[in-house]
Amino acid sequence: MSFSVFCDDFYSFWHAIYNTRIAVWFQVLRNFLQLLQPFFCGIFSIMNKELLALSYSMKKRFQRKVVFFVVYFLSIFVVLNLIINFVFYSYKTKSYSMSPDIPAGSCIIFNGLDKNPSRGDVVLMNERTKESKGMGVKVLDLLVSFFTFGQVTPSKLLGEMGKEELIRRVVGLPGDEVSMIDYKLYIKPKGEKHVFSEFELTSKTYNVDVRPYPAVWDMEVGVSGYFDPIILGDDEYFVLGDNRISCVDSRIWGPVKKSEIKASALFQFYPLDKIKAF
Repeated sequence: MSFSVFCDDFYSFWHAIYNTRIAVWFQVLRNFLQLLQPFFCGIFSIMNKELLALSYSMKKRFQRKVVFFVVYFLSIFVVLNLIINFVFYSYKTKSYSMSPDIPAGSCIIFNGLDKNPSRGDVVLMNERTKESKGMGVKVLDLLVSFFTFGQVTPSKLLGEMGKEELIRRVVGLPGDEVSMIDYKLYIKPKGEKHVFSEFELTSKTYNVDVRPYPAVWDMEVGVSGYFDPIILGDDEYFVLGDNRISCVDSRIWGPVKKSEIKASALFQFYPLDKIKAF
C-alpha cells in the first residue's frame, strides 16, 4: 500500500467520524430541546395568562373610571337642578308691573326656603289660575325644565295673564288695616292706634310709579287708586305692584294666602345698572 493511498483512507475515516459526531450532537441537541419544550410552553402560557389578566384588569379599571365620572357629573347636574327648581329660583320679569326699580327684562334670584315675607319684601307668587294639564304636558314640562335648569317650561311659553308666576311687593301683613288714597297705601298695624304710610313701616327702600293721570281720567277705569280700609286675616297678605297705575294685584284679587307665596327675592343681577340685594 502506498503512502498516498493510506492518507486517503485515513482522511475518509476521520471525515466519517466527524460527520457522525455532528449528527450525534444535532440529535442530542434536538432531544434536549424537546425536553425543554414543555417548560418553555408553560412559561409562555403563564405569561399570556398574566397579560390577559392585566389587560382585563386595566379594562375594568377604565370602565370603573368612566362610570364614576358619569355618575359624578350626573349627580352634580341633578343637585343643581334640584337647587334651581326647589331652592333658588331665577325669574325674568316680562312686564312693567314692578317698575321703576324692577323694569321689564330684569333677572332676579329668589329664595324658595324663605316663605315668611316681611313688609316691603318682593315675593314670587304661584300662578293665580290653576288649569289641569294632561300627563303628556306634565312630563314634557318636567323634562324640558330639568334640562334647561328651570328656564324653559313649554306650557308657560304661551302663558296668559294670571297663568304664570308673578312678582309683587308685600305691603300689608296679617292683622293690618290697609287703605289706599291716590295710589298710596296707608296702614294701621294690628294693635296700633295710628295710621302710617307704607314707607314709614318698612326699612326697605323702593320707589313706586304714581305718575299724574289726566284730569279727565275716569277713576273707575283700570286699577283703582282708592279703596276703603280693610282688615287682613291671620293668614292674609296684601301685595301690590310698584307700578300703581298699571298693575294687577291685591286690588283686583284681594289679599293672598301664605301658601300662594313661593319665594322671597334675594338679589337682582340684571340689568347691570340695577344690581342690588333685597
